[in-house]
Amino acid sequence: WQNHSRLIAPQAAQWACDLAAVEIQKVRKVHEQLVNLAPPVPRADEYLKQAEERLSLAKSHEQSRDYPAAHQEALRALRPLRILMRFHWEQAVRTLDMPTASPYAVSFFTLPSHWELHKELRGTSAGANSLKDGDFEAVAKRPEFSTVSLSEKKEKKSSGVPITTLPGWTLQQQTIDAVELEAKLVPSSIAFVEKPKKPERKKARYDPSNGDIQDAPEPPEPTLGDSVLKLEIRPKIVTNPKDGKPQPAPAALERTYLAVNTPAVRLPPGTWVRVSGLVRVPAAIQASADGLLVFDSVCGEGMGVRLTDAKAWHKIHLYRKVPPSGTIWVTAALTGIGTVYIDDLKIEPLVK
Repeated sequence: WQNHSRLIAPQAAQWACDLAAVEIQKVRKVHEQLVNLAPPVPRADEYLKQAEERLSLAKSHEQSRDYPAAHQEALRALRPLRILMRFHWEQAVRTLDMPTASPYAVSFFTLPSHWELHKELRGTSAGANSLKDGDFEAVAKRPEFSTVSLSEKKEKKSSGVPITTLPGWTLQQQTIDAVELEAKLVPSSIAFVEKPKKPERKKARYDPSNGDIQDAPEPPEPTLGDSVLKLEIRPKIVTNPKDGKPQPAPAALERTYLAVNTPAVRLPPGTWVRVSGLVRVPAAIQASADGLLVFDSVCGEGMGVRLTDAKAWHKIHLYRKVPPSGTIWVTAALTGIGTVYIDDLKIEPLVK
């Protein structure tokens, strides 16, 4: 093993130096483009200089046949580059809900395109919503769609109508686990967030204050309609035949998903659109790494929104370019045990 290491050491050192030189060249080229497009990064020139110095030292070690030191210095030359790349990326995603909101913000080497897109869309405004029934209000006046009282909500009683009653909306579901799947349009009162009462602060014995503390204001609750989309995957109650006790819920789900697809929206190819929606996750989603997955047909699952932790009502945004086919639709998929609520889905063209 030692003889083999000594045999490949010159080649490993050379390749490490070559790779570092290529990486410095690529990062420098992208950085020069970002200088004219993005906010400045402090000490950017210093990071590039450090990388060059480390590479020069690595080549010096290589010439003196100190191949282990040359390999280590070539790897160290990449550290300042990673810091510079990270600073540029953090500035790019600072104003986004998540990095996948922009198709060009998921990689450092596409950040120039992201800032060009930012400049292009800065003077635009969202047009009319092209997605029909994205507010789910079309079924609110049906007789089978009854309101739910607070007592029924605490008892977890479910009412509403299937999502497939809306024209063009489709449902996909599959499971091989002991779970039950449900996708329904339910009254928004079910998704109402009950805020716990804060305990009164008692004044200490030697507390000079008056006991009044100004807490940070809570974010305003969104305005919901009469109906919201509910996706739920719950474990089946399976008893052990030996002792009759209920078995625990699955720790991981295998090929289980509950997905709702919106109707396909037709828009001129090349048009930029904003995909948005309100989402609430009452409790953390279990037995899944993806949790709730919201994605569009343009960029697919890889650039979708993934939510696994509990979250109050909040809005998500995705910016997408209509493909040559001229169609785009949105999919909301639940892949783990839990409940999510979705409302006000929109596909809005961005117009000047």
